[in-house]
Amino acid sequence: MHLDQEFIDGTDAYVWMYDPVPFWYYIAGGLILIGAIAVCLFPLWPPGVRKCVYYLSVAAAGFLGVILALAVVRFIVFVIIWVLSMGYHHLWLLPNLTEDVGFFASFWPLYHYEYRGEDTAAETDKPETDVDRVHSEDQTAGSETDSENSNSQAFEIIEKEDVDGAHETGDEKAESKKDINSEEGEEDEKDVLAEDSSCS
Repeated sequence: MHLDQEFIDGTDAYVWMYDPVPFWYYIAGGLILIGAIAVCLFPLWPPGVRKCVYYLSVAAAGFLGVILALAVVRFIVFVIIWVLSMGYHHLWLLPNLTEDVGFFASFWPLYHYEYRGEDTAAETDKPETDVDRVHSEDQTAGSETDSENSNSQAFEIIEKEDVDGAHETGDEKAESKKDINSEEGEEDEKDVLAEDSSCS
């Protein structure tokens, strides 16, 4: 399908996209319009309704403030524990609070603790032993042999002399075939002559 809407008599198929607007779109659009007008007419609302809306707005603002306060507090707690432990202890309260997850997933798990002490640093920075070195050499040698085998299966190196020799042998083979054919032709001629002489 393309945007060039030229109807030319040919073998191509013409496609029309039939995508009607659902009826509930009109209902939702009307409700949004009525809601916008109702918000504009807020001073004309009854006092009881305005008080309820006020309390709801304060509750929503308070909830947003609590979320922001939790984000700041969890960062402060992490920095304090990290500084006091010289970077060994990592504690995050509500680790998914600022992540791109759902609403309920933002509050679970409650905390995430990780220890990054000298043991973990020693494991990552330990020197390579002879056994590890031999094992790594064996792995590299095995990978090299595998690559050579795969290359040998895919390609074959041929010397230029071999190619020239192959051409020469091909020419020799052609000449030998010609000789064989000529000999066979001579034998056929002899047989024909012998048959003629016997018939005569």
